[in-house]
Amino acid sequence: MKTMVEQPKLRPHIVSATNPGGNGVIKFRNGSRILFGARERGFGRGFQKVAVIVFDEGQILTQSALDDMIPATNTHPNPLVFFIGTPPKPTDPSDVFLNMRHEALSGESGDYLYVEFSADEDADPADREQWAKANPSFPHRTPARAMLRMKRLLGMESFLREGLGIWDRVGGLGIFTAGAWSRCFIGYGEDGETPLEPVGEPLALGIAADLDQTWLSLGAAVGNDGKHHLGSVLRCRADVDAERFVAEVKRIQVERGVPVGIDKKGPASFLIPALEDAGVQLTYLGLDDFVQSCSDLRTAVEQGTVTPRRLRRPQHGGRRRRLAQGRRAAGVRPEVRRHLLPRGSRHRPLDRRQRTRLRRARLDSVKEAAMLTTALDLLGVACLAGFAWFVWPPAALLVVGAVALLVSWRSTR
Repeated sequence: MKTMVEQPKLRPHIVSATNPGGNGVIKFRNGSRILFGARERGFGRGFQKVAVIVFDEGQILTQSALDDMIPATNTHPNPLVFFIGTPPKPTDPSDVFLNMRHEALSGESGDYLYVEFSADEDADPADREQWAKANPSFPHRTPARAMLRMKRLLGMESFLREGLGIWDRVGGLGIFTAGAWSRCFIGYGEDGETPLEPVGEPLALGIAADLDQTWLSLGAAVGNDGKHHLGSVLRCRADVDAERFVAEVKRIQVERGVPVGIDKKGPASFLIPALEDAGVQLTYLGLDDFVQSCSDLRTAVEQGTVTPRRLRRPQHGGRRRRLAQGRRAAGVRPEVRRHLLPRGSRHRPLDRRQRTRLRRARLDSVKEAAMLTTALDLLGVACLAGFAWFVWPPAALLVVGAVALLVSWRSTR
């Protein structure tokens, strides 16, 4: 950075250039700034109205780093984001970069400008014309000597990536073939911007929760002229909104007469007793149903018999994975709330009485657990004291028992 700012044509426009804590800052006389930072350490959080972001080494860009940086451009009227990188190695965390290239080449994304400098896939590594095709800087900025040194030291596979820009051949990204997801898009209305609403009646509901059991999700399948529209109905926190969630599931089932499916051993299974108490008729699903559903969804996407309201592809396009890694379904998030929720009920907050009742219920359960713990501790200390009195006369253990009981009582308060 210091070498760059000392350039004769650039130096008159710069006020200062610092490098505090490894994050570089160049300030210009017109008030603009260029900032450099380690993106994997959360660099970019809290920034506003960022005009240009440049992600170098894009082949190792992770989704978490992207999540930190992209929101910084939201308030700028016309932001520009660059991703620069080389073909990734098999060990690189390159899902983001690979998916961007895939979307650009398949036509699934209409707002990318994708530029790739690469030699032919069957190029001769010693062909200097192919060197020039893959490297606009050859032979002036990157001389032949540098290319020969790289070819000699890197190894053939690495040279094909780094020196000639040739991508490894892959069987495809995700489980969907190129363009399959975009062809399922439900389409736009007359204004060309608002997605069309699904047509038809709801066919089924599905309940799920994240692995931490923090969030509850209610999804639905809606009939759509012979097709199925899959979307999200309701999402709320499990710790404070479980009661409202159960009430909504019950109301929709009564009004629409639809079945409600839930994985009997999945993360949302803790809600089954509450749903049964509310009178919800549940359809219990198992691992075989989960595997079959994943297969059916892929077939439906390939055949175009499902319709999302958003063109955005599921994260990473969906991936085949080992079931031993845990149960987790890809999120497809189009809205179907207008078909299922009554007017004014969307994201309706709890009133003060409901919040008080939930808080008291949680406190009562904590008090009951504390009383049980204290009783068990008292029984254990009494048994220990009796044993010590008859087997080992010194009464010092009584003091130990009393202290242990006191500590247990204070910890449960």
